[in-house]
Amino acid sequence: MPMFFTDKGILTLSVSILILLSIMTVSGNDLIPGDDIIEFNVYGSVLDNDTGEPIPNVCVYIFDDDFVDYQRDLSDEEGRYDFRVKRPGLYYITANKDGYMQQDALIGVDLDGRQFDFHLDPLDYNYVIYGEVSDINTNDYLSDVRVTLHKLFVTGVFKPRLELITDESGAFSFDLNNGTYRLTFEKDDYYAEFFQFEISGNGMHLNKVLTPYFRGVKGIVKDEGGSPIDGATLCLRNEDLIYYGTTDEDGSYSIMIPYAGDYTLTAYADGYRSSAGIVRISEDVVLKDMEMGRARVPLLYRILYTILEFLGSMFYG
Repeated sequence: MPMFFTDKGILTLSVSILILLSIMTVSGNDLIPGDDIIEFNVYGSVLDNDTGEPIPNVCVYIFDDDFVDYQRDLSDEEGRYDFRVKRPGLYYITANKDGYMQQDALIGVDLDGRQFDFHLDPLDYNYVIYGEVSDINTNDYLSDVRVTLHKLFVTGVFKPRLELITDESGAFSFDLNNGTYRLTFEKDDYYAEFFQFEISGNGMHLNKVLTPYFRGVKGIVKDEGGSPIDGATLCLRNEDLIYYGTTDEDGSYSIMIPYAGDYTLTAYADGYRSSAGIVRISEDVVLKDMEMGRARVPLLYRILYTILEFLGSMFYG
């Protein structure tokens, strides 16, 4: 039976929808009587301690007393920053910018908020760490090594600051000011390394060596007739990790990995049925050849393909 709406019915329906939407947009906290959200203002300026001039683009952080919640702000052209916190109490606040000494403070925020001005001491970069990265076995310098410089933050956590990629000479170099730092060295097929140090003296030369992965699996992928399969994809995985490899024209593949354990090795190739097996990798390279059978096309598909091929020859010669 068809339903017709009068003007009064449409108006009633519209009001009901608006009320429902209003209820849906109210959060659980808003439904608690007397639980209005009040924010307290923490603000100030970041100034050069020598000149008194404002410093723009200073990274300012504010943390609660258990370092769980934090906010981040960049000072504007007038050196000003501004935060809103949800409760009074003690907060850690820090300002950091390259070329200046980092300043940290523990401040109390009351019901009126808190103004706190930073006065940063300028620093000349008077320290450099530099060196080369090489292979531990061959002593050859390594290119394409990702070298990341981390600085110890007020929270006790190292945070990345700078990054570079080594060239053919394996060289790296960073200009630094005071602080505690950590360098990480990462390259495909090599174990990652790190080096932690404190600023002291005018410079440090570091020759870092990387160790290539020495465990993995390799072998040959062939078809049922013993012919190598070029371009097959190998997938080596367990519950947490996954690695890939590809066969060359000789059907050979090699997958080097950093972690020992039991893995499932699966081979895929167009026109072939996938092949899988379990490999246990410990401290050496495991040899694992794979055999793949031709994919069998269902009879119906073969008939349809034959019909389409016949029709194509009729219409297009």
